[in-house]
Amino acid sequence: MTKEIHFGGELRPVKYGWNALATFGELTGTSLKDLLRFMKGGLSFREVIALIYSGLKEGARAEKKEFTLTTEDIGDILDGESAEKIKEFMDVFSSQMPQEKKS
Repeated sequence: MTKEIHFGGELRPVKYGWNALATFGELTGTSLKDLLRFMKGGLSFREVIALIYSGLKEGARAEKKEFTLTTEDIGDILDGESAEKIKEFMDVFSSQMPQEKKS
């Protein structure tokens, strides 16, 4: 399931699932064991850019839309955004990650 976020002058689909996590892992050299750190916001600046990129890339793929942004483009767009934009992506990330079931 995708969610749309206004980013870089466009409404863009965002999706965080296994494909986005795989892209993120390839970009940052991190693994699934780091997921808890990400969920708590313990990301470097480069990881924030990579996480946003991965969600946008996967959202575009899932919606069959062209995706031409680079990680540098993401950083450039973030230069013109408030910190709330990063929080918006992190909220989507958190909402789309599997939640632990309570017994």
